[in-house]
Amino acid sequence: MERAGKPEKNEKTAVTGRYVWTVALTVVFIAALAAVGILMPEKPASAVRFGFVPGPRAYPAYGLSVNAPDAVISYENYDDLISDLIGDALDAALLPAEYMEELAGSRYTAAAVVCYMNLVAVENGTTMHSIADLDGRRIVLPGTLMGAPEERMLAALLSSAGISADIIYADDGTIQRMAQDRDFDVMVLPADKYAAVFPRGGEPVSRFDLADQWSLIMGSRPPAGCCLVVRDETMEQRPEDVSDMLSKIRAAVNFLRTSHKKAAILASANGFGADVDYIRRTIPHCRFEYLDGGAEAEALEQLQSLL
Repeated sequence: MERAGKPEKNEKTAVTGRYVWTVALTVVFIAALAAVGILMPEKPASAVRFGFVPGPRAYPAYGLSVNAPDAVISYENYDDLISDLIGDALDAALLPAEYMEELAGSRYTAAAVVCYMNLVAVENGTTMHSIADLDGRRIVLPGTLMGAPEERMLAALLSSAGISADIIYADDGTIQRMAQDRDFDVMVLPADKYAAVFPRGGEPVSRFDLADQWSLIMGSRPPAGCCLVVRDETMEQRPEDVSDMLSKIRAAVNFLRTSHKKAAILASANGFGADVDYIRRTIPHCRFEYLDGGAEAEALEQLQSLL
C-alpha cells in the first residue's frame, strides 16, 4: 500500500508544480501588459461601444477587448458596421480609411490613424529591391484589389518613378498555386495574403513594402490605412472615456510595433483567429503607427490623392 501511495504523491507534486509555474507566467504576462498601458486594472472599463471587423489592420482592437470585452463588438463585414455607426448603435470603430467617405456628413470624426496603407512586393528571384526593379516586369495582383486604393497606390508609385510594368489579376486560388509552384515573376499582395500563401521559412528573399517606397519617392508619409473614428456626441459628453479608449488603442499599436509575438498571442485570444504564427507574420507589413494631429492629416491627405 505504501508503494502505491508514493507515485500518487509525486503526481500531485508534479501537477502542483506545473500549476504554480503556469500561474507565475500568467502573472508576469499580465504585469507586462499593465506596464505598457494595455491592461489598466486600476481604472474601470470604458463603456464606449466599439466596433471592428477582424483582420490585420484592426489588430489594435485587442487593446480594448482585453479591458472591456462586453463593449467591443465584432462584425462580419463593414456594411453592417457602418450601418450601426450611422444608426448610433456604436460610439467608435476601426475602419479602413477609405470608408471615411461613407461617413461624410455624419456625426463622426477620425480621431487617429492606426496604420499606413501597404502592400508587399515579392519576387521569384533575388534581384528586386525597390520600385525601380519592377520596370518591364509581370506583376500579379489579387483580383479583389482591382479599382481599390491599394491598386492606385501601386500605379501612382510606378508612374512617379517612370516605370512601366504588366499588371495581371488573379483570384486567391491561382495566387496560392503560383506561390506554391513558384510560378510567377512578381506578386504584390496585402499583408494577410502574403502571410497566407508564403508559409514561415518559405518567404521570398527579395521583397519590399510599398509604404517604404512611397516615403522615398513621394517624400511624404504613406497614405492612411485604417482610422479610428469616434462619434462626435460621445467625444463631447464623455471625454474621459474617449481619452481612456484612445490611450488603450495607442498602447496596443505601440505594442504591435515592438512585441510582434506577444501582440499576436493577444490578438489571437481576442477574436483574430487561432493561428498565432500567421498573425505574427502579418504584423510587420501592416505598418502600424498611431497618428494624430498633423501626422494624421498628412496621411489622410495622401489617401485622398488616391480616391
